[in-house]
Amino acid sequence: MVTANRLVPSDDDRETVSECHLVSGEPVPEGRGTVKLISLHSWDICSQSSKGKPFSQLMNGLADNCREIGGDPTALPHYTRTGEKTYSLYHSPLRPRPAAGIPQMHPAGTADGRLIYYPETGLFDVSYAAAFQLGRLITLSRKNIAAKVLSHRNDVKLRVHNAALKLFPKPDTRGLGDALLEYEHISLCAK
Repeated sequence: MVTANRLVPSDDDRETVSECHLVSGEPVPEGRGTVKLISLHSWDICSQSSKGKPFSQLMNGLADNCREIGGDPTALPHYTRTGEKTYSLYHSPLRPRPAAGIPQMHPAGTADGRLIYYPETGLFDVSYAAAFQLGRLITLSRKNIAAKVLSHRNDVKLRVHNAALKLFPKPDTRGLGDALLEYEHISLCAK
């Protein structure tokens, strides 16, 4: 279900057409003139004043005019990163699918790890990969969140590095400098 904080305008005398967009975003900061939004879906709504109609008639009319956004995966043209043209399956991110109907994905924390391959058709379902990549790009477009992600990654790398140092103790290098000097001296004398 999609809810909104605005009502569609209506007119007593004629039908009014409004264009609606389903967007994902946060409130616009004060003083901001323009904001980029991603339109996940758009549609037109025709409305006319319904004064005098009972509530049940309005709700029945609403049910008759509702439709589902999305649908079953559709094969769409797809250009891969290396430039090949193919077809891939895609379904709307707003379409819920039961977990039992989704084949196992790779655990990798990348968009490619979210690709689903159907061997019976030879096609990939790119829906979850596209949603992963879109979410990642939106998240990283916010500087404060991108800085936190980078800091977290660096902390993880440092912890892994320190754990490896504990597993593999540092070799004893005392006397190595003297041995190298002696080797160099012997090499010069042999010439």
